[in-house]
Amino acid sequence: MSARLTAEPYHPRQRDEWDELVSVARARHFFFERGYMDYHADRFADSSYVVRLGGRAIAAFPASVRGTEVVSHGGLTFGGFLSTPHLTVARAISALEAVSEALRSVGISRLIWKPVPHIYHVAPAEEELYALHGAGAVLIKREVSAAVLPGTSPGYAAERRRALARARSAGVVVAEDDHIADYMALLSVVLRDRHGADPVHTAAEMRVLANRFSDNIRLFTARLDGEMLAGVLVYETFRAAHAQYIAAGPRGQELGANDIVFDHLLADVYRDKCFDFGISNERSGELNPGLMRNKEGFGARAIVHDRYLLELG
Repeated sequence: MSARLTAEPYHPRQRDEWDELVSVARARHFFFERGYMDYHADRFADSSYVVRLGGRAIAAFPASVRGTEVVSHGGLTFGGFLSTPHLTVARAISALEAVSEALRSVGISRLIWKPVPHIYHVAPAEEELYALHGAGAVLIKREVSAAVLPGTSPGYAAERRRALARARSAGVVVAEDDHIADYMALLSVVLRDRHGADPVHTAAEMRVLANRFSDNIRLFTARLDGEMLAGVLVYETFRAAHAQYIAAGPRGQELGANDIVFDHLLADVYRDKCFDFGISNERSGELNPGLMRNKEGFGARAIVHDRYLLELG
């Protein structure tokens, strides 16, 4: 008789087991570790689950709850099953059923699922997509990002080459930088002026996270005569690097400062990794064509971030 799959709510005493599972998952990212997830527990009530085969944990399901809706995860870009190779297709179907039943039992009627994009996979791990389809989940949102895989770029567009030449000619210097607070101040001004928005993270939060994950959260800035003109805050994983925040002040835009930062990241720092520029959608979901064109100008091409709805009621 085969062992039964179960889904049990995550408890803080399982922190070490959770983090170990995340570290070996096929869809892998450091922000699934509890040291990252729990920093904003006051804003996103945890509703994570551990999926077990017999007594052994084979998948983690990071999630948050609001009312009668669970999202995987409200405070993270994506989520879904973080699983070992022991989660086969048949087991993924059973795991989804087990999680769904556990959620129903506590009054949850809607499950929003945000799968990890394939560029973050270290091995094929899309069993959950098949399970979701079979359970009747529907695609409710699709956002577009842009990424460069090693050895696949068609090269820079003429506009990006010209901007890069301006930065080099002006003497703009790129380096890894530890001045998180200064960068977040620049980012805040840029976001407010151009989009009427604030960064998701405060400067204090970003400093705490950068200290906790110093190998994964890295800041690269462009300066001229000591002045910070632009920068990119990168979330680095085993498989890929993601531009979490991008900012350039007026002088930085004029001199092509971010272009020289991205050239440094693509040609030197992350030349052996996939580089994800991030989504190019407005809050309404509409494409920002200028933003996408800028990223495509570095040779990046589209990947999508999907969101599924599974009605549990």
